[in-house]
Amino acid sequence: RKQYKMKFFSALFLFAATVSIAPVTGDLVARDGKYGELLKALSNTPGLLETVMRNFPLTMFGPTDKAFADASDALAGLDGKELADVIASHALAGVFTVGHFKAAGCAELMSLTGARVRVAYHNDKLLVNDATVVQSDIIEEEGIFHGLDKVLMPGSFEPCSALKKGAKKGGKKDSAAGKKETSAEK
Repeated sequence: RKQYKMKFFSALFLFAATVSIAPVTGDLVARDGKYGELLKALSNTPGLLETVMRNFPLTMFGPTDKAFADASDALAGLDGKELADVIASHALAGVFTVGHFKAAGCAELMSLTGARVRVAYHNDKLLVNDATVVQSDIIEEEGIFHGLDKVLMPGSFEPCSALKKGAKKGGKKDSAAGKKETSAEK
């Protein structure tokens, strides 16, 4: 059981998962105290940890505990596989920093589940679908972690073009407008 927990923490914090890692390896996210529900979901959802571990290095968009509380009604109706898909949709193969997204303006990417994810640098904020990044660029050996203010739910994806159209309709300057849309592959 101790080895499994060590693998779990290793995977979550984006370190190589081995049974020989030190107990303190990769505890930055855990020490933060804002991601307990994510830790619980990763450890208690069958198959989820293995999916994450198979895809190192990766980018993890982790909802805060408040984000999980806000989405509790929607999440309560999900079975184990659906919950695993929702959580895995927060992870992307590859390492992407805020700088990458700022340079791209807007990118449409695929999560580990194959769900489409829009990441846009817009009005001096990094947006992931309808969520805002509240903590960014926690860099570990095997990837990167960004905290979110919302859980990414199915149906929250809109293409980059929708963000740009919305900015034009609202009359606000779109910091991503005029920049090339990009796509990244797994």
